Amino acid sequence: SANILRGLEALRREMLDFGGTIAGTLRVGLMPSICRGPVAGLLSAYLDAFPRVEVKILEAYSGTLVRQIMAGELDLAVCNRPAQQTSLKLRLLLRDRVVLVSGPQSRRLPPWAECRLADLPELKLILPSGQHSLRRLLDVHVKSGAIAPVRVIEMDGLGATLRFVEATDWATLLPGIAVLEEARAGRFLLNPVAEPASLTSDIYAIHGPDQPPSLAAQRFIEVLEAELVRTAATLSGHSAK
Repeated sequence: SANILRGLEALRREMLDFGGTIAGTLRVGLMPSICRGPVAGLLSAYLDAFPRVEVKILEAYSGTLVRQIMAGELDLAVCNRPAQQTSLKLRLLLRDRVVLVSGPQSRRLPPWAECRLADLPELKLILPSGQHSLRRLLDVHVKSGAIAPVRVIEMDGLGATLRFVEATDWATLLPGIAVLEEARAGRFLLNPVAEPASLTSDIYAIHGPDQPPSLAAQRFIEVLEAELVRTAATLSGHSAK
């Protein structure tokens, strides 16, 4: 059965870990902002350092990743905090700033200038659906008036959202790490959100309660955290100029 196979795989991982060998298969779930942002640098560094690890990556929203961790289908997930209290083990990796993302023709704000969302006139926002954890936080601020868009459309799919923003006068709100490289290339204008101050994207490493992360998973988290911190520092450096 599937449970027996998972038990045998866990035993094999324990034997490898006991011998200090970093090898085997690592099934990792990543939310879209990680895949869009630091995943290239992360995977390159990790695969070079640990050539005996076979890495399998799944990109999905946080809710889907949490369900797959609970079902034992993933060894590790990197995503936002689960909406529901669970028995899963969480480790905060980064509190990323949310940025307003506009197309290159936008003259709403100077590049990298911090913004108060309530002060922005004629703000047309693209928001993700409710399955995205950031949407739940955004809805709270929209209801309170801290974010006051004149129009809203709902769109899932980070690639499609960014293509629409690039070609129009609409904007979206995303974790800074997801779009830093595109901003450097001149595709977008980024404006870190100063208010609401609580608008952040908290990124966690998550694993199941019954099986501690393997050595391969622990090293993956370490490499990822270093890459996240480096990317966030770059974003902060732009904002401070």
